[in-house]
Amino acid sequence: MAVDAVCYVGEHGEYPWNERGQKLYPRYEIMERIVEVFRRTGKSVPVFSDKHFSYSWSKAKQIYGWSRELNFPFMAGSSIPVNARTPFLEFPYEAEVENAVVIGYGDLEAYGFHTLEALQCMVERRKGGETGIRSVEWLEGEDVWKWRDGAGRWSVPLLEAALACDPHTKPGRAEDNVKKPVLFLLEYRDGLRAAAYMLEGHASWWTFAGKLKGSAQPVATCFEAVGAKETREFPHFDGLEHCIEELFVTGKPPYPVERTFLTTCALSILFESRVWKKRIETSELAITYRAPREIYVQRA
Repeated sequence: MAVDAVCYVGEHGEYPWNERGQKLYPRYEIMERIVEVFRRTGKSVPVFSDKHFSYSWSKAKQIYGWSRELNFPFMAGSSIPVNARTPFLEFPYEAEVENAVVIGYGDLEAYGFHTLEALQCMVERRKGGETGIRSVEWLEGEDVWKWRDGAGRWSVPLLEAALACDPHTKPGRAEDNVKKPVLFLLEYRDGLRAAAYMLEGHASWWTFAGKLKGSAQPVATCFEAVGAKETREFPHFDGLEHCIEELFVTGKPPYPVERTFLTTCALSILFESRVWKKRIETSELAITYRAPREIYVQRA
């Protein structure tokens, strides 16, 4: 073994798309080669995998299984959960969360993953720990606004609170600005309801709002330090780079890899819902874990 740690970013290069709208990046195949070296040498080292494990939930399940089998320190995911937040927001540990809304934009897979990670890093601190997701559903086009104004009326105050945190929100109504709206609906196994709005053309960063039990008003944040974009390129990677360094030096992930396992699988099954045009209830998302009481979040 000639290295102390492994960092791989499996998203560059030209690769085909499948019929669901997912780009077939070879993340699984890269991880398979890393694991082969671990097996051959009889030694493993900390591994960081950028963004989600794979476009496929079954491949993601295999990757997670390798990490447990070979017992190597494993961290994955997005820069957004550990980026600075304005205003700063972190749910109290064991908070009772009733509903949650997250807003994203851009590519529905690559940035859809960012959006689910922004949601998950907040709600995983709720009472009882993470219990997994019971069902997911993909809505798009006019069905998004029909749901919002009907069964999803509960999400409107949270949607408005989240949008109010984004200094880059385009003026006017979302209905007028967004040409192809998409909505991810998630029902967690403990009853938590969450809605992830993908509002390309209206929003241009990630924001979150949640309703805590006993609170009249939602709490909300934008995953960005004020003025950060004007200082230099990509300042939101600072927090993730710090976490990668901590993993490599200490051998301990600053946040649980199960967060990324769950969001990877949820996104994959959402794309199945897109094709099948129906809500999908599955036991494959019964992924449970406990978020640490103290977690790293970039403060400035």
